[in-house]
Amino acid sequence: VLVRVTDSADAKGIAQQMKENIDPRKWICAMSHQVMAAGYEDVVMFVMLDSKLDLTAQSYVDTFASICGGKLDFTI
Repeated sequence: VLVRVTDSADAKGIAQQMKENIDPRKWICAMSHQVMAAGYEDVVMFVMLDSKLDLTAQSYVDTFASICGGKLDFTI
């Protein structure tokens, strides 16, 4: 999920709230074992992945960083 926040100063707090309050066990058929949030300026990315997949949440964060010029403001 990508979210654009009104004020980039609030991005990390919003990412932390998302990580703390989104339920990775919401779906009956699967559970997200990998949960990460990252931000760059006024954009927050939130990733949840099942560990059975060949991808990792970190690979998504790394790709997001690459798109943002190689450096993120935070990763949670």
